[in-house]
Amino acid sequence: MRYTIRKHAYTHYGHAYGDICGDDLRWCLTINNDIIVNAHYMAKACSLTTAVADLLAERIIGLTIDRVKIYDPFQLIDFKISPGRHACIALPKEALDEALHF
Repeated sequence: MRYTIRKHAYTHYGHAYGDICGDDLRWCLTINNDIIVNAHYMAKACSLTTAVADLLAERIIGLTIDRVKIYDPFQLIDFKISPGRHACIALPKEALDEALHF
């Protein structure tokens, strides 16, 4: 997990908590001229939530805020997920949206 939180200056912070499973995820982003230049997260979460956060972190660096706004985390998964685990996939994006104030 290359994108777990490290000490660095960040401009945006977002947090989301999964009421059902107790997953807890926080994003620290550095944004310059509406482009994400750095993204790190901290998760106390299941492996699926953590994997989606890691994939998101890898893909959003270099994207504009507007592009991230419409990013669908379900596109990152190429296998079937039971409906009960959909919240695990959505949680990293919820925290990301909070960080970006959507």
